Amino acid sequence: VVGDWHLPNPGPDLWFNPAAFATPAAYQYGNSARNLVIGPGTNQIDASLFKIIRLKFREGSRLEFRTEAFNVMNKPQFNNPNQSGANATASSIGIATAGKLNVAGNVAFFQRTSREIQLAMKLYF
Repeated sequence: VVGDWHLPNPGPDLWFNPAAFATPAAYQYGNSARNLVIGPGTNQIDASLFKIIRLKFREGSRLEFRTEAFNVMNKPQFNNPNQSGANATASSIGIATAGKLNVAGNVAFFQRTSREIQLAMKLYF
């Protein structure tokens, strides 16, 4: 660490100041702490609504209608800086995209998704 890495208003274009970091000399340890820069985190609201309708054709039978919504406010859920692939490091200094939040979500693992709404109907008899 050679300077202040904090930014007054971090955002997707620049999450931290990459100019505050430099590569140490060969065979030397740097002075940066492990996990010094923390990513944006996940902040979303999920909701569900269930309606049960009793049916009279058989005892205990019912119809259940479900509505489930994920990330209701549709807030973007950015990954950590410079994560562009499965084997990418959390923050690589010295590349053009250092400090940028360039990926939102991970569709392969259903993490940090955009707004999703699903409907379902289930019949118990």
